[in-house]
Amino acid sequence: MDVAAINRKHGLAIMDDGALVPVAVWLDRNGEECGPDEAIVAVVGPDAEGWWHPISLAVFEQATIH
Repeated sequence: MDVAAINRKHGLAIMDDGALVPVAVWLDRNGEECGPDEAIVAVVGPDAEGWWHPISLAVFEQATIH
């Protein structure tokens, strides 16, 4: 199971199977906990199988809905 998208506003990751998994912690460039707007890494989990997923947020593009 991989992270397909991150919703910073709601603190959720959408997995490639459609499951929603909470973001446990947001980290800034110094490895310090921060808010979602300053984060460059998110740690997602645990998922349904008990796995944790550290995710570089640089791999995701910001999407907007009009």
